[in-house]
Amino acid sequence: MLCCSVHTEAYKLKINANQRECVQEQVEKAGDSITGSFVSTAADAQKRRVFSGTEAFDFTVVDPAYQTIYTVRRKQAHKFDFLAKTQGTYTICFFNQGRVPGYVLYHAHVGGHLTHDRALE
Repeated sequence: MLCCSVHTEAYKLKINANQRECVQEQVEKAGDSITGSFVSTAADAQKRRVFSGTEAFDFTVVDPAYQTIYTVRRKQAHKFDFLAKTQGTYTICFFNQGRVPGYVLYHAHVGGHLTHDRALE
């Protein structure tokens, strides 16, 4: 039987045009997975629309050694899943290349599976 050791974060980030916002995720053990997703929405709540492709966000993950390990460009929404090769702080950044402010709704799970015996410790 397996059990999970998971840390979950969720954020709503307002990102102005041509600006970058970053969050950090702490990985406790090499080999843990980092999974999650984001979706972009308009900053003007009355418009209640999703950005057009030209107003989408870039998404970048940097590992504790400051190496870029994951990048996607101009996405309105994206799901991600990768293994952390080392423990430490991973920095996740969103860049708004659009002409207007927008929000990113972001969540991530960090953790790994435990064996039954380990979960009982």
